[in-house]
Amino acid sequence: MEFDTILVGCTLLLVGFVIGAVPPNMVKRNFNIQYVKPHSIAQESCEAIGDPKPIYSWKKDGKVLSNDEYYTINPITGVIRINSVTAKTGQGTYQCFAQNIWGTALSGFWEVIVANLTGFEVKQTTDVSLKEYSYYTIPCQNQPNSTPAPHLSWLIGTGDNMYFPATAEDKRRIIIDAEGTLHFLYLKVSDSSNNPYRCQLFNSIISIKAVSLSSFYLNVQIGLEERFKPTLKYSKSIEGTIGSKATLLCIFSGNPIPDVEWLKGDVRLPDISHPRYKIDPEDATGRKLIISKLQVKDEGVYTCRATNELGTNDGFVEVKVKGPPQWRKEPLKSIRIPVGATAKFQCDTFSYHATSSLPMWMKNGEPLIALDECSQGMFSCGGGECKTASTVFTCDGSTQCINGGDESARHCGCKANTDFMCADLNKCIAANETCNGIVNCNDGSDERNCAYDQEKVIDNKFHFSADLKQLTIPNVRKTDTMYLQCLVYNFREYGPNPKPDIVGITLENAFLMVLDPIIILSGLPDKQKVQPGDIINFTISAQTDTLEQGNLRYDWYIRGKKYPDQFSLSKWSQIIQLSLSNMSITINTSKIPDPSNEMFQEVMGNLSVRVYHEFDQRTISTELFTDVTISHETTVGSKRSSSESGGGCIIIIIASIVLLLSIQIINAETV
Repeated sequence: MEFDTILVGCTLLLVGFVIGAVPPNMVKRNFNIQYVKPHSIAQESCEAIGDPKPIYSWKKDGKVLSNDEYYTINPITGVIRINSVTAKTGQGTYQCFAQNIWGTALSGFWEVIVANLTGFEVKQTTDVSLKEYSYYTIPCQNQPNSTPAPHLSWLIGTGDNMYFPATAEDKRRIIIDAEGTLHFLYLKVSDSSNNPYRCQLFNSIISIKAVSLSSFYLNVQIGLEERFKPTLKYSKSIEGTIGSKATLLCIFSGNPIPDVEWLKGDVRLPDISHPRYKIDPEDATGRKLIISKLQVKDEGVYTCRATNELGTNDGFVEVKVKGPPQWRKEPLKSIRIPVGATAKFQCDTFSYHATSSLPMWMKNGEPLIALDECSQGMFSCGGGECKTASTVFTCDGSTQCINGGDESARHCGCKANTDFMCADLNKCIAANETCNGIVNCNDGSDERNCAYDQEKVIDNKFHFSADLKQLTIPNVRKTDTMYLQCLVYNFREYGPNPKPDIVGITLENAFLMVLDPIIILSGLPDKQKVQPGDIINFTISAQTDTLEQGNLRYDWYIRGKKYPDQFSLSKWSQIIQLSLSNMSITINTSKIPDPSNEMFQEVMGNLSVRVYHEFDQRTISTELFTDVTISHETTVGSKRSSSESGGGCIIIIIASIVLLLSIQIINAETV
């Protein structure tokens, strides 16, 4: 007895566990790029829901991390801490993995970059004498490298806080463009100074300023005031990333200082239909149009129209939008299907102004098709060393790889655009020898990530279309329950010896849940004889996967019509009844004992039941029939009576004729 109790308890616990099972689902899917000070701490958290509760792990540049002097990883909370970020130990691309018994889900990428700002190196002095009301610009030359992009301002004087322009009037007349050039729409004598004009860069992450070593001295001579209509001096087409902020700028000279309005087509901006558009409130002349949360529909040519009392002039700014690959129809989707069915997954993307890579497919975070030793977006230095691709410049005389792989003779010996370098850096082959079905590299990298002329099958299970956009898994088994991932990146190449510039990465998880099929435990007989007055009951018993057992539904059909939806309940409710669960149907013919009744006849024939849940279905049926001969006595009798009455009339008529003839004969004899 005690053993039985324990067994039942364990069984209930197991069933409860399975019913509540949920594969990992990433709540925090994407991360922002994080710029950090050298030797500072960086921390990020990974969050996923699932049952059992997922366990977390992290990879950096495609390699699994463990707790050590550099990293602290909590597998329960998903928090990762980089104890001291440097360009060698902490900087890189990180990804979180959440795993439970059902599979592994992947997060997006978290990029950690060490901020820096070098100093100006070139020193020069420039003296300029100009007449008042002339247009003039001072460029900020030889700007040092800064990560991330710095804030640029101008100073006048030897101090580091004498910002220029300072007054509201000066800000209308003097403006800084996107490259840092200082524009005087027209000069005034007050612009003359014995102190130099200098540009300054400020990196807010590391709180460091870099002030130009070059000095510009202006000597503005008094001149007659000149009034002139607007003249376009600066406009620049821009390219923004989907979701980011874009600032459009047009600079016009003119006196009086012109006001600027913006148009797209014939629509003035901003307007009610463009709530994401606004004029920069810090620029009273309207020279800057700000678009927040950039979208693809924001692409196009914008007109900046400058007007003063002397005339009008137009400028144009073209806006292009870039971003990671976008889903053509819908993202990769999770599916639930029964054992024996075919699973199909689509990974179909497109890109704006960029080239998309072939899809990379993974199972529980592990590649299904052989890939290079470094993940997408990474540069392979060789020997297992991976670097963020955007930070590596090959054969430029500067080594970014620890092992010098980016500057190796083997690597740089490959001819740009015509040769292919094997991933292990040991061999160069002709570009046309890649993806030809013949392995020429020792590591096989020339045949990786290739599009195929026909379907490719991996492990006798995973069927990939030639363009790798569709994955088909036929005849799935219960053990095929898994997480699948598809990753696509896009890139652009510039210059005569192009190096791919990664634009963005799109990654999606999809869970394949393989369910036990619906099994009918007790169903319907092939045929069922029905006698008038019979009360017949059929009860269906079915089982399916534990996750869907509670979702089983039952629909009944009588001669192809769904009951009760396609029947009049006022007419049939006393004859045909369903149980609350719809698992049972009762047909009570005692309510229609006369087999000649049309309702009895309508019950005879095919009776079927559809057993189903969202992901599977079964239909079984029986034939209802009766061997009772339908009596035609009433009908035949009425016909016979009609015939007999017709014949009676004839006899009566004949008898009447005979009687009349007899009377006539008797009368004749009497006479």
